Amino acid sequence: MCPSGLVSERLAGGDIVLVTGASSGFGKLTASFLAERGYVVFGTSRKAPGGSRDSFEMVQLDITSDQSVTESVSTILQKAGRIDVLVNNAGQAQTGGLEETSIEEAKAHFDSNFFGAVRMVNAVLPDMRRRRRGRIINLASLAATFPVPFEGYYAAAKAALMTYTEVLRIRSATLIPNSVLESLTRRHWRLDR
Repeated sequence: MCPSGLVSERLAGGDIVLVTGASSGFGKLTASFLAERGYVVFGTSRKAPGGSRDSFEMVQLDITSDQSVTESVSTILQKAGRIDVLVNNAGQAQTGGLEETSIEEAKAHFDSNFFGAVRMVNAVLPDMRRRRRGRIINLASLAATFPVPFEGYYAAAKAALMTYTEVLRIRSATLIPNSVLESLTRRHWRLDR
């Protein structure tokens, strides 16, 4: 499923992992992959059902809300005692012409795709620094480097996330979903022979 060379080989067994946006897509794939390999995984979504989902526990989180971020991280810290790995995956895609997108829509897009990750980092990094241990993985997109028409604000927000991650450089890494997909395809279909 998920490319072990990109994520799991760098984590220690039993690490506590928080994956945002784990109700579907790359987030669910990553959370399931890590949980199946013995990591304690907490997934999040805006409308998280109570209890466990698949092989990991879901927690409600709205990354655009400071209060929701604080409450979700506190809940996980109360249950697990620490967060060793943060995978910032949650976000949204919005299509449309730049000139047809209102400033309010653009701000909402940045709030989800950039500031949501910043909120999460701000919530977990102090404890990681205190323990001198932790890893932050921010999922970006090839669109940040190679923007396409009608996804301008998505590309801009992901480019901001990549630059933020580069500046942060506290044992963090930026994974580009298209690279993840390529690695998944190669491993699944054994195209790398």
